[in-house]
Amino acid sequence: MFTLYHSNQLDLLKELLVSRIRQAPLSHPFDREQILVQSPGMAQWLKLELAKAFGIAANIDFPLPASFIWEMFTRVLADVPRQSPYNKGSMSWQLMTILPALLDRPAFAPLAAYLGGGEDEDPARDPEQVRLWQLCQKVADLFDQYLVYRPDWIARWEEGEGLVGTGSQELAGVSGQDWQPELWRELVARTLALSPSGYHRANLYEEFIHELERTADLPGKLPQRVFVFGISALPPRYVEALLALGSRPEVEVHLFVTNPCRYYWGDLLDRKTLARLENKLKPGTDLETLQGPANPLLASMGKLGRDYLHQLMELEVPQIEAFVDIEDRDDEGKVTLLRAIQKDVLELAERGAGEFNLDASHHKSPVSLDDGTLQIHACHGPMRELEVLHDRLLALFEQDPTLTPKDVVVMMPDVNSYGPYIQAVFGKEGGKGRGGARGQIPFAISDRAASQESPLLQSFLALLRLPNARFGAGELLAILEVPAVLRRFELDDDEFNVLRRWVQETGIRWGLDDDYPERFALPRLSGNSWLFGLRRMLLGFAMGDGEPVAGILPYADIEGQQGLILGKLAWFVDSLAEFLPRLQQAQPLAEWHACLLALLERFYLADEDEERQLQLIRSQLTDWQAQLGEARFEQAISADLLQDYLGSVLGESRSSQRFLAGQVNFCTLMPMRSIPFKQVCLLGMNDGVYPRTLAPMGFDLMAVASRRGDRSRRDDDRYLFLEALLSAQQGLYISYQGFSAQDNSDKVPSVLLAELIDYVRQGFVLAGDEDLDDETSGKRLLNHLMVAHPLTPYSRNYFYPEAGSRLFTYAADWLPALNPVRGAANFQSGELPLPPEWGKEQGLELAELLRFYRQPTKYFLNRRLKVWFELNEANIEDSEPFELDGLQHYQLKDLLLDAHLAEGESTERRERLQLTGLLPQGWFGSLLLDDLDAEMGKLADRLRPWVAANESEKQAVEIDISLTQGQLQGWIDTQKGRLLVVKPGSFNGKDLLLGWIQHLCLSLSCAPGDTLLFDAKQSLRLPVLAADEARPKLAALVALWAQGMKRPLPFFPNTAWDWLKTIEKDPDKPEAADKAALTRFNGGWMINGEGQDVYVARCFPELDDEVLGQLQALAREHLTPLLKTLEELK
Repeated sequence: MFTLYHSNQLDLLKELLVSRIRQAPLSHPFDREQILVQSPGMAQWLKLELAKAFGIAANIDFPLPASFIWEMFTRVLADVPRQSPYNKGSMSWQLMTILPALLDRPAFAPLAAYLGGGEDEDPARDPEQVRLWQLCQKVADLFDQYLVYRPDWIARWEEGEGLVGTGSQELAGVSGQDWQPELWRELVARTLALSPSGYHRANLYEEFIHELERTADLPGKLPQRVFVFGISALPPRYVEALLALGSRPEVEVHLFVTNPCRYYWGDLLDRKTLARLENKLKPGTDLETLQGPANPLLASMGKLGRDYLHQLMELEVPQIEAFVDIEDRDDEGKVTLLRAIQKDVLELAERGAGEFNLDASHHKSPVSLDDGTLQIHACHGPMRELEVLHDRLLALFEQDPTLTPKDVVVMMPDVNSYGPYIQAVFGKEGGKGRGGARGQIPFAISDRAASQESPLLQSFLALLRLPNARFGAGELLAILEVPAVLRRFELDDDEFNVLRRWVQETGIRWGLDDDYPERFALPRLSGNSWLFGLRRMLLGFAMGDGEPVAGILPYADIEGQQGLILGKLAWFVDSLAEFLPRLQQAQPLAEWHACLLALLERFYLADEDEERQLQLIRSQLTDWQAQLGEARFEQAISADLLQDYLGSVLGESRSSQRFLAGQVNFCTLMPMRSIPFKQVCLLGMNDGVYPRTLAPMGFDLMAVASRRGDRSRRDDDRYLFLEALLSAQQGLYISYQGFSAQDNSDKVPSVLLAELIDYVRQGFVLAGDEDLDDETSGKRLLNHLMVAHPLTPYSRNYFYPEAGSRLFTYAADWLPALNPVRGAANFQSGELPLPPEWGKEQGLELAELLRFYRQPTKYFLNRRLKVWFELNEANIEDSEPFELDGLQHYQLKDLLLDAHLAEGESTERRERLQLTGLLPQGWFGSLLLDDLDAEMGKLADRLRPWVAANESEKQAVEIDISLTQGQLQGWIDTQKGRLLVVKPGSFNGKDLLLGWIQHLCLSLSCAPGDTLLFDAKQSLRLPVLAADEARPKLAALVALWAQGMKRPLPFFPNTAWDWLKTIEKDPDKPEAADKAALTRFNGGWMINGEGQDVYVARCFPELDDEVLGQLQALAREHLTPLLKTLEELK
């Protein structure tokens, strides 16, 4: 018995299925119910619903149609193998063996051209393995489609016919594809040689149907009852097989079809097809008579369901129609928009058609202003789409207490591309207080690729890619940082951070050793490789700081117990070096298997969760071996093919399916996701992204000769959109990226969304707008339906919305970003008191005073608030240095200057520098060193007369000065009775101020002297000051320090100095001085401004008039004496 059930509601079909099981239980209690579904999601939903109905859902199988039908073949026919030798995987490997031998045949010339490299190469000799594999996969995929959708071609080809055979002119116009029938025949011949059964899906159906008709008695082989549930479309052959099963008296087949429309619409035509027909018909023929009444949404989006319906209607079987009327008005008699659209589809009606009136809108159905059943949101990008969704869901939960997270499904074209944004917005970690200020919504993500969710799988694929990798410092540290790898090498997070610093400081950039770049046809490195850095570390650990040994400069920062951490890093790099040659060579899969299991053992120590991922890798390898065993593929597999194959299978394997787990469900738009939810949300409905297009392959013959019932990704997606529209019970929420985040230009929505908008505009009008003309009322309705969102979640429009904008947010934590109190008051309203111990009894260290004036704002935040903005993380570079940044330049000059003063012309020092790995490679480094060396040589010559020649000329002067604030204490080193301030670069205000403070202290000490200041360009002098002159100046600076301990001080030494110098030079031009201050504060091209420092930026975001005024007063008071005293050294 074969029965067909139609309904527009999946819930009702489910009720019919439940009642059927209830009325007629299976004859044996241990028989299993067979319910064919198209996806695990549908199976999950049905299990839950059956459990609700019966109290328990057990002893039920939910096979996919293809596997169920193959199972039937094996039961009914004698010699059908358990698994088809013509499955995609098996065919791919068969073709890998067959194809290279056929490339010299004339028909295969196009393939030979694709697989061969240049003109002269003999393509048949050795096509590149990865390219061959990718082609074989595509061909196997195509043959798999032919077996299901074109069995007649396959039968003809097996009888020796070509593309165009007797009685078939379908492929008459095709050229260059004659290799396909030949290749199929070769494939069949090889498969027959390997397994005696000649069955495949194309010829099995005939045999199966004959056998069912022929044999009266098939005891125990057939299931008593089969349900087919919630499948939008089945290939014609599957339906034939099910029909044959149902024709047996002992088998019941119940085919449940969700049919969106209660009238027959199997011959409905969309506008495009109608337009084509119009050109061919006689003039004057009315298209309306050809088509009759039609719903444009159903005509345009329903092709997949229409073909399926057409195919089912040709079956002469009992049909039960159970359509549920849709009420498009609510309790108050108002039209609800979503229900009205669903009703139009059900009734095959087109609202607003036929009674068209441009001057008024009375022919349209009025929609109330508070109707929220259809929402359309235009955002600036995926992150904003999710932030808006989060707010809107919270609003829905608030409005309707009966709505729970499990009643909401959120679908998008590709969940992988949205995965990180979902975690960021909905995850607990997403922003401070998102769980508190905004409300936490429980969620689950289905359909994510396992490799995207798992750092372990990503690191495994990175290890496989090592033969082609640069061995960059960042690459290897990223592998080591994976928790399971750290565990295997017995490291913790803190030790890992120490290693990062060592890697940076020893100059490791890329390459296993100095010869490594030669693999990429690059010149060898001098330093910067892993071996170079590790040797430096090991030598430094063994002998501390010292002279180079055998061309290796010791790195002296490692001592004591840290040697253990170093040993583990060496162990890790050693393991990589050991596996590198094994991962390069082509070898049979059995050897690869052993090698990869050893690799997993060597690099990973997994916890319970990670063990599942390792098990996934192992099971994929075992499956692969089984596939190759079936196909008798015995060639060696190249490293590239291994990477490509494992990358694709691990990328495709889905991580755990958390579908319908009682949370908001995020999933990819997939067929049969038409499970009814109260709220259906569609994200990413952008033009060109959805419907998704898969361009057919150039050699796909089905694309040339299409038939009714063929599947196409685009048609599937159109039907999916329609199903989503119809399965929403209370509300449909659609968002798309309507604006460019770069320039705010408009972006077009998906063509499906555009069609829906057009339909709504044609048939509906806002209540109260009925008298307006069609154009105006349409615009007003669209403005009401579509919400355009600002670029940022903290836009004023969310918190202070204009009337009618319908913008709101629950994200209260963005509120402070709206009204920032500029300047220091932003985080401090009053002054902090000085700690009581700071004063008379505790002296102030001179070093502290100098540290304060180096950067007053930073000092305040570090010392008083204990706030640090720098991340103590080493900055890892992956390419060798070709130039130095400002700080490295400065450090290099400092080293060179020391060398000149200590040793004169020193070649040793230069060699030492070249061994640090910090200099640019090759000639770049030598030329830079020559330039800087010459510059520092000149500075050393200027300095030499003033520098102490021996220890007796050096003196440490004790500073102990009584000031009103307390004692100032410290030491100052003098040479020949003077203080020398030397800077290899050029002086700025900060350097001069620090020199000035030390000079004032020296003037008040027991050994007053003058101070000489040298930089690369100038030599300056501060003459000795009288004690009574120096004391008030120093006291004022200490008093300013006390102020700077209570609140951030608007004093930026470099900016203040530049302003003061300019104003002193030309007192009549204050604008020029202000401009100089702004330039120094804001910075410019290649120059870092003082205001760009994170601490200054936090307290003083801009140098406004108020801050500038305070700065000028402080500069005049404290820097003018310095400017007046400073003189050129003659």
